[in-house]
Amino acid sequence: MKPIKLPDLVRPRRLGRSASLVALLGLLFANCLLAGPNAWIGSSEGFWDIPANWSQGLPGTSDDVTIPVVENVLSLVICSDSHPTLRMRAQPLQRVEIQASEGVPAAEWKTLSTVTADIQGLIEFSDPQAVSDQVRFYRTIVKP
Repeated sequence: MKPIKLPDLVRPRRLGRSASLVALLGLLFANCLLAGPNAWIGSSEGFWDIPANWSQGLPGTSDDVTIPVVENVLSLVICSDSHPTLRMRAQPLQRVEIQASEGVPAAEWKTLSTVTADIQGLIEFSDPQAVSDQVRFYRTIVKP
């Protein structure tokens, strides 16, 4: 009996490294979007108070948000009286900038929320900064 030769369309093919990497990055990005109840889907430079920038519309005062960082630098302007928890997901060595507006001076950092850098994360204040409210720093390295 002769072996049956399957046509090329039926044979499974291995994905190249590039295709595998693209598939993996797609899954990781989707996972970041699903990680929080309201995910940032806007551009890398955008405004907090535009509902179209969010998967579930404008975050409210009690909402938690997730912002997946997919580019080298993410700049987000927060123009809101609400104080949701802000989670930023970044890859190692990526830089995330948060900029406040609505009458807050550029050199001043104010928050009534919790700002957390996960394992191997870094929160860096450059230029003269004023940090107000009841601030607690844990496992902090202060550099001149």
